[in-house]
Amino acid sequence: MAKLDTLLDNWPFTETVPDDGEAIHDLLTVIGSEFDRRDDDIAYLYKQRFLQTATSEELNRLAREAGVRRQSSEGDDELRTRALISKAATQSDGTFDSIESALNSIFDDDLTQIRIIPRELEPTIVIAIPEKLINSIPVTKSQLEKELNATTPANNPIAVETADTLILGESGERGLGGDLV
Repeated sequence: MAKLDTLLDNWPFTETVPDDGEAIHDLLTVIGSEFDRRDDDIAYLYKQRFLQTATSEELNRLAREAGVRRQSSEGDDELRTRALISKAATQSDGTFDSIESALNSIFDDDLTQIRIIPRELEPTIVIAIPEKLINSIPVTKSQLEKELNATTPANNPIAVETADTLILGESGERGLGGDLV
């Protein structure tokens, strides 16, 4: 009851102080609880205005504005991720900056482990992402690839590859029998 404390701290009448159990204290308790409820409602409504924090029906509405509809048995996190990618795709001009912006919206601005690799002899843009990072988002690698393809022109498809390295052997060795790798 944070608002009740505020009301009591700012009580303007020095002659009487509302004590617990008095009618005026009970009235202030009701008023304070209504202020608290109103503040909670405002915070909830504010949260529902943004794709990153909306839930349930509000998320459905915001996702539809981005051109994405909830699939059957799809959770909020997966829908949110697909909608964020779609929103980034609609704002994309097909440049590496646009792809980076889309990746930022998916991976919460943690792009230190992600590499964008243009292929010179083929029109494919390869995005190398560690498997652990791909597993941290609520969409599969193939879904991610499909959604990211909307951020580039039709003649430059995106391929998502895992950037993990497997080394077999003892620590400090090159693995697979030393010089074989």
